[in-house]
Amino acid sequence: MKNHFVFIIPLLTILLLTGCTRHHAQTVVATIDNQPLLLQEYESTYARLNGGWDRGKQATTEEREEFLDLLVKFKMKIRDAYDSGLHLEPDIQTELEEYRKSLAAAFLIERELVEPALREMYNRRTEELRASHILLRLPQNPEPTDTMLSYRKAQEVIQKLEQGESFADLAIRYSEDPGVQNNKGDLQYFSGGMMVKPFEDAVYRLEAGEFTREPVRTQFGYHIITLTDRKPATGNIRVSHIMTFAQPGMSPQDTLNAYNKIREVQDILKAGAGFRETALEYSEDRQSAERGGDLGTIRRRSLPPDFEHVAFSMQPGEVSDIVRTEYGFHIIKVTDIEPLSSYEEMKDNLRRQYQQRHMQEDHKNFVASLKEKYSLIRHDEHIEAFVAAVDTQWFAVTHAWHDSLDASIVDQPLFTIAGNTISAKRGAKQIQNNPEFTGRRLMPNHLRDMLDRVEEVELIQKEAEDIEERYPEFAGKIDEYRDGILIYYIEQKRVWDNIDLSEDRLVEYYEEYKERFTFPDRVQICEIVVRSESLAQELYEKITAGEDMEELAAEHTVRSGMKRQRGVTGMINADRDELAKRGFEQEAGEVSAPFKFGNNYAIVKTRERDPARTKTFEEARAHVTGEYQDMMAKKIEQEWVENLRQRYQVEMFPEKLQQAFVTEDE
Repeated sequence: MKNHFVFIIPLLTILLLTGCTRHHAQTVVATIDNQPLLLQEYESTYARLNGGWDRGKQATTEEREEFLDLLVKFKMKIRDAYDSGLHLEPDIQTELEEYRKSLAAAFLIERELVEPALREMYNRRTEELRASHILLRLPQNPEPTDTMLSYRKAQEVIQKLEQGESFADLAIRYSEDPGVQNNKGDLQYFSGGMMVKPFEDAVYRLEAGEFTREPVRTQFGYHIITLTDRKPATGNIRVSHIMTFAQPGMSPQDTLNAYNKIREVQDILKAGAGFRETALEYSEDRQSAERGGDLGTIRRRSLPPDFEHVAFSMQPGEVSDIVRTEYGFHIIKVTDIEPLSSYEEMKDNLRRQYQQRHMQEDHKNFVASLKEKYSLIRHDEHIEAFVAAVDTQWFAVTHAWHDSLDASIVDQPLFTIAGNTISAKRGAKQIQNNPEFTGRRLMPNHLRDMLDRVEEVELIQKEAEDIEERYPEFAGKIDEYRDGILIYYIEQKRVWDNIDLSEDRLVEYYEEYKERFTFPDRVQICEIVVRSESLAQELYEKITAGEDMEELAAEHTVRSGMKRQRGVTGMINADRDELAKRGFEQEAGEVSAPFKFGNNYAIVKTRERDPARTKTFEEARAHVTGEYQDMMAKKIEQEWVENLRQRYQVEMFPEKLQQAFVTEDE
C-alpha cells in the first residue's frame, strides 16, 4: 500500500489552515459532534484552495455554501476513519513512517542547507564589493610539494603586506593572474554569485581596507585578497552608447582619428541633438546603433571595467564624458536603473543558481559534518565482502537480488552511526527501494556509489530524528499526510470496495443504457498524400492498373507517420478530416481520384466502412465499467455522508458565511 500521495494532494491542502486575529473569525459556521468549525478555519482553507483572500471576497453565496459542505464532509470522513481504528492499521503505520523518513530528509536539507544559502546569496547581492587579489597558481592536480611551496610563498606575500608594502606593487611582482600588469590585481566591483565560492566567502568576511591573513584556496590556486570598497548594490542599469573603434594594434593616427570622431559626436550632443538619433547616425557599433545605441539592461561584470566604472556611477538621463576602453571610445547614457528585486522575486532564480553551482559541494560538506557529529565508522571489510557477493547480473530495483545473499553477508554491519549499526540487509533494502538507482546494474563500482548514498541517507535520517521538536510545522505536515492517507483508505473501504463489478451487473447496466454506448460513422482507409498534382495522377494510374497502393504509400506519402503505416489508418471517425469523409462516402475497395487536400493532393482507398451503431458489450466494456463505477460511487458516498451527518449530529450555519472575508475596518 504505497504511493497514494498523488491521489490525496487536493485533500491535504484542506488542512493547510492559518490563524486569524479578527474577533468575528471566532464565529462558528458548523458543528460536528459538538466540535465547532470556526469561520477563521473556513476562510483560510477557502483562500488556499481557491486563489487567495481576494477570490474569497468575490465568491458568491452559492460558492461559499458549497465549500462549507465540502469541508464538513472532509472532517466527517476523517472522524469516521479514526473512529474505525483505521489509523492503527500496520500498513498505514508503515506507509506513514516511510513517508516521514523521506519528508524529514528533504525538509532538513531545505531548512538547514538550502534556505540559509539562498538567504546568504540574496544578502550578498544587496552589496557591491571592489577587491584586488594576488594569485599564486596551482595545476589542476598538484603534487603535495607544489601545494606546500605555493602556500608558503603566499604566506611570504602576506608578511610583506603586514610590513606595509603596497598591495599593487606586490601584485605586479608575485601575482600569476594574466591581467595583473594592466589591473595591478584590481578586480573592480562585483556582487554575490560572480566569484567562485571560496573566494566570495573570504572577501565578504572582510571590511574595507582589510586583507586576508591566510591564503584562500580555490580551483585556481592560492589567493591573497584585499577589499578596497563596499557599498549598497546599484541594481541593474539600462545603458546606451555611441562608439568609435580604436582597438589595440591600430596606428597612432587611426586612434587619433577615432578620438576626433567621438569629439565631434560630443559637440553634436552638446548642441542639443538627441542621443538616439545621433547614435543611429554616427555610432560605429552598428548592432546597438540600430536601436539608438541601446545595449539593454546590464549587471555588473558584463561589460569592460572602464565602461562599467563610469556607467554604474551615473544617474538616469545623465550623459558621460568620453570613455576609453579596449574597444575604442564611448559616450554613455544611462536610461534607467532597476533596483534590486525582493528576496521572494529572486528566490526561484537564486535556487537554480545554487543548485547548479554550490549545492553539491555544500551537501558534501553537510554530510561530512554529520559523519563527525555521529562518529561514523565504515566497516570497509564488510562493505567489500558485500560488493563481492552481489551477482552483477541483477539490477538495483530487482526484488530478489538481496534475498539471494548468504546470511553471513547480510547480517554484517556496513556502517556504525552514533553507536548503532547499519546492516548489509538494511543497506540492500534501501538500494532496492531507492528510485535514484532505477535501471542501474549492480556492478561493483555502481554498488559502492549506492552504498555511499545509503550512508548519506542514514546520517541525514539520524540528524532528523528530533525534527518535530526543532520544527513544529513539520509535525503539522505529517498530520496532514496522515489524514490524507486515511481519507484515501476510508473512501476505499466505504465506497469503492462496495461497488459490485461482476459481469452480470455490468451486462445488466449495459442493457439498460445501451443507447449511450455507440460508435459514430467510422471508416478505415489507405491514404496517399503528395505535394504535386502530377505525381498524384501518376500514382492513381498505377493503382488503377493494379499496383499495390500500400507499397506506393510507403514510398511516396508525405503525411507524418503514415509512411511507416504504409498509408493505412485504424478505424477512424468519418468526420475526422476530408480524407476520412471521402473514404466513408465510398464503398469498401473503392479508390478515389486525386483531390485537393490543403496544399497537397490525396488519393483514398476505402478498406472498411462501419456506419453508426450501438457498441457490443465487449466493445463498450471499459466505458460501461467506468460509467457504472462512477454512478455507484456517487450513490454510495451520498448514503455514507448522510449516515455520518446523523451519527455526528452535524449542524451548519451558512448564514454566518456572510461575515467571511470581511476585515475589521470594512
